Amino acid sequence: MDRIPRLATTVRGVGGDRRIFDTVTVAATTVRTPIGDPETAVRRTRSAIQSLDHSVRLVVTQEIATGYEKERGYHLPGLFDREWGLMMQHIAPLSAGRLIVYGIPIHYNGAPYNGAVFLWDGAPIAATAKMYLAQGGEYEDTRYFTALKPGFFDPHGLNVQGHSIPFGDLVVGIGGVRVKALVCEDLWVEGGPAASALEHGVDIIGWLNASHEAVGRHQNRIQLINARSLCSSTAIVGSASLGVQAGHHVFGGGNLISQGGNILAAGERFLLREWGTTSATVDLHLTRQSRLMSTSQRTQPARANVVTAEGTLYSGELPSSPLSTPELLTELDGDEEAISIITSWIWDQFVGSRQDGFLVLNSGGSDSRLTLMLAKLAIVRAWNQLGTAEFKRVLAHVKGIEEVQSPDQFFAQHAYGPYLTGRTSGEKTALSARVLSEALGFQFVSGSIVEIESALNGAAARILGLEGLSWDSLPGGVDTTRLERTLENAPVRARGGLGWQIANALHLLYLTTSNLDEVWAKYYSLGGDVEGAGAPLAGSGKLRIERMNVRVARELGIYAQIQEFLKMAPTAEIKPAAMAQTDDGELGLLVYRTRARELLVGEDRDAVQTLLCLAREFTPEGCSVGEAEELWTDLAFALVKLLIPTFTTQWARMQLAISPVVEPGPQHPGESESNRRPAVDLSYRPMLVELVLYLASEAPQVLVSLLKRGGMGELERIADQELTDR
Repeated sequence: MDRIPRLATTVRGVGGDRRIFDTVTVAATTVRTPIGDPETAVRRTRSAIQSLDHSVRLVVTQEIATGYEKERGYHLPGLFDREWGLMMQHIAPLSAGRLIVYGIPIHYNGAPYNGAVFLWDGAPIAATAKMYLAQGGEYEDTRYFTALKPGFFDPHGLNVQGHSIPFGDLVVGIGGVRVKALVCEDLWVEGGPAASALEHGVDIIGWLNASHEAVGRHQNRIQLINARSLCSSTAIVGSASLGVQAGHHVFGGGNLISQGGNILAAGERFLLREWGTTSATVDLHLTRQSRLMSTSQRTQPARANVVTAEGTLYSGELPSSPLSTPELLTELDGDEEAISIITSWIWDQFVGSRQDGFLVLNSGGSDSRLTLMLAKLAIVRAWNQLGTAEFKRVLAHVKGIEEVQSPDQFFAQHAYGPYLTGRTSGEKTALSARVLSEALGFQFVSGSIVEIESALNGAAARILGLEGLSWDSLPGGVDTTRLERTLENAPVRARGGLGWQIANALHLLYLTTSNLDEVWAKYYSLGGDVEGAGAPLAGSGKLRIERMNVRVARELGIYAQIQEFLKMAPTAEIKPAAMAQTDDGELGLLVYRTRARELLVGEDRDAVQTLLCLAREFTPEGCSVGEAEELWTDLAFALVKLLIPTFTTQWARMQLAISPVVEPGPQHPGESESNRRPAVDLSYRPMLVELVLYLASEAPQVLVSLLKRGGMGELERIADQELTDR
């Protein structure tokens, strides 16, 4: 077999003779993109590129470097002209002797494309675009963009400042080095554009990426980029977006550079700074040798649309060694990832809202405790990452910021966690709220909502034609479920409305405390159902919240002060003390769901097997048929909740308006099973189909009861379709 001779040339220079190897030093940028402010995003991208060492010859930016926003009007020609004007003014001049692959919207024949432009020696020389548009959830690319057809090529496709440049599925060649750009989804697709890179002799792929964070997703990206670089015999320079977009998606940075199935460099994740860069030197000799071996049986190489330019990308630097077990590649456990996602979201929302501080209604329970602790943790992490001067610059709009000397001082002066007592409030939660405020360092303030609560109950009584409505005057002999729910929610509604008044009066960012389990049960605490409020925990279930409470308390150094309350059964005290209300009782099914998760993941059972195992474990002897049906419905409900995290987070965002995505859902449509980290929800639909069919044949009344539960729309659609088909 022929071998490619390693290029090693001796050149003379001012510093003496040195060896030039066939290596290229590459870099990826990540930039925090403020919503609706492309000028700032471009300036930050420029600063990131300017910070790079002169040896860097190839730079890849993130997908749409000015921010991927649904409301930006990508179909409007004016946006195209503005974006290109900013690129030519701020980015193109940085491409002297350096190839920059820049993410930007493109208009071709009147249609918008999610594109990438190759900038070289101060000017654009070619452009390409996304071929596989993401679909599902927030990623409905087809609403905004047209897909580039694989193989399409127009040599005079775009007119830039009086001259044309090629547009299409193409490869750029400079000094013998071939570079291809792929936009986000294009790399995820099995057998997609990355596969053709091998056939077209591509040396380096620039991956312009904007995949948001969710628990476990970064490991998916690592596995993906390594698999693609190995199979395509290329080096892949993967950029990553930074910040919060569409209100829900947290982009944590974390650039990746891979060659031959190994990570050469990994960028820091969950940056709170405005930009970051990641660089490495790739050895083209290795990739070309691998490609020669992979294509040795091919009689003729596949034809590619190659755009060439004079110059060289070789840097002559020594190649980077693969990372073995660096800290950046150590997988964070799910709870730490969730904490980082939420604190990043809180910081971005706080900076973007231009408020003076935070408001969290402190109930003394686990949800409000965690929300307050996460708000402080966001401040602590931002202070530590940015440094004092940059922290103050970013928050220059906050009153009194110049006098702040520490994150503790900032939080003490700018966090408000009032404890608002209702008719059913008790001593334990009051003490818990007081101890938490002391531990976090802000003043404890309490107030009463009894009058507001009474007014709400009085209004409900008049609507129902009752003389009054209270826990002491429930009518006998009738089903009082709805009346009890009305009474339970009165303090919640009273607190929520008053919270808005406090937040508006004091110019505060209002963080509510609803969580994913409450969304499923259609219950929202402390104003969590108020549109426009920020709900940091809306994508997290109660089990994760309990674990995060302990984790964050330890990181803040206050665990010893509040550990007594961390062990309490969570309660919102929305019923009289004699009724012993707890969150577990209100939301229910946590024990069932915990066991269901163990059975699904640990023992590899399907949904029907899991349901039968749960029934054997939890059905008491001698129970009636009605009791058994009720229990089976609870067990099936807990199982369904576990299997559809994606639907629940989408439904939560609809109800709560602004909340971070935390739990993983189906990733990218083109993503193969081999590229994903095993998780419960990867094949949730087939599992639900089998569960529906089993219940329809064996326990139809359970299925009917299950479909009547709140938030079961996805299951209802599956049941309707499958039962109709069969």
